[in-house]
Amino acid sequence: MSLPLANGVNDNAEAAHLLSSNNEDMELSDMTSHRHGSKEDATRVDTRYTDQSENEGPSSSGADRQEMENDVAMINPSASTPEYRVYGIRWFGLIQLVLLNIIVSWDILIGLAQPFVLSAPTHYSDLWFTPQGRVSATAIMSLANPLGGALGQLINPALATNSSQIPSMTLYVAIISTAISLPSFLVPAKPRTPVSASSTYDVPTLRETIHLLSTNPTFWLLVIPYWTYVGFFNSISSLLTQILTPYGFSETESGIAGAVLILVGLLSAAITSPIVDRTKRYLHFIKLLTPIIALSYLAFVWAPGTRSIAAPYVILAVLGGASFSLVPNALEFLVEVTFPIGPEATSTICWSGGQLFGGVFILISDALKADKDASPPFTMSRALIFQAIVAAAALPCAMILGCVGNVGSKRLQVDKASASSATRDEVE
Repeated sequence: MSLPLANGVNDNAEAAHLLSSNNEDMELSDMTSHRHGSKEDATRVDTRYTDQSENEGPSSSGADRQEMENDVAMINPSASTPEYRVYGIRWFGLIQLVLLNIIVSWDILIGLAQPFVLSAPTHYSDLWFTPQGRVSATAIMSLANPLGGALGQLINPALATNSSQIPSMTLYVAIISTAISLPSFLVPAKPRTPVSASSTYDVPTLRETIHLLSTNPTFWLLVIPYWTYVGFFNSISSLLTQILTPYGFSETESGIAGAVLILVGLLSAAITSPIVDRTKRYLHFIKLLTPIIALSYLAFVWAPGTRSIAAPYVILAVLGGASFSLVPNALEFLVEVTFPIGPEATSTICWSGGQLFGGVFILISDALKADKDASPPFTMSRALIFQAIVAAAALPCAMILGCVGNVGSKRLQVDKASASSATRDEVE
């Protein structure tokens, strides 16, 4: 499967301006080395990749073209009319990662595998998918994790209705996990031909990666709210029954509330991810979704006290939709602003911090739980207030993105410049 070649190149001047005005982008050639040799040594294929549409306006001037070509040469001196292709087998690997994400969140016994599986989607989408599909691919793989947790809560009790059936349930889960994991050995480590220019770059060393991330303000401005909101999502989804039952809601209603949180989130991510893929408006979506998340946690402080199940359902639906839509968008945006650092580095840091914060928030919420003399007894209203305050405190970090640090899509600029150069060479 391959993507058609576009004809228009009117974005060349804009790409050149973005590249030439950013010193960090000009230093990419010093930080990375190209994996492929000269044009004569490169693997030739029939189809080139570009993310420009076929109906764009007139091309840029010769001076702009030359300026853009010089910028590409500075970033990647060995690039010369590169050609790329995508492979149908990428869907096999995507499905495999979806199944693995479901399995590792299904049962706590195999939860130790989560860090390895959670950090894989951004790396896999970077290797196998073009910029037109990376956000969607990351969303499908990453959001399978909470789906697996929900399936585990539904299926495990059905497999073990009493304590004597727990060994049998564990055996069933082990068989399913093994069967799903075995096809992983059939997924190639990387495509024979790179899918885009950005995927041909070697990543910096571990020491260089640590230095680059620690001095990148954009990275920290997004990682802090990411850790906070992923942590609170894990906390509220785990404690939902304890939050609602003191106010007279049944466990069944609490379970439905959790299902609303996850299912609406999955549906929202399925809608927003392709939109982000087409528009590349990462920052706009982040600044739209993070206030919605913070306001949802604030509104949920009063939701259980209404004693009407409609209020929790509505607020949790909004919270799930915004949270699930934010995850793949934020992960891909971090890859863009930290390029050429490997996608797995930022993904691992984000997920590890989010899981750690989730555990800490659960412990804090449990400590804030009211005693039996409260009205109502064992209410978690103080935990909800804590949740709302911290969620609001993390919001300014996301909102000042673009005012502090560089928010340019470095990886996308490399792909656009390379595709435009290839298009011009073919036209000439």
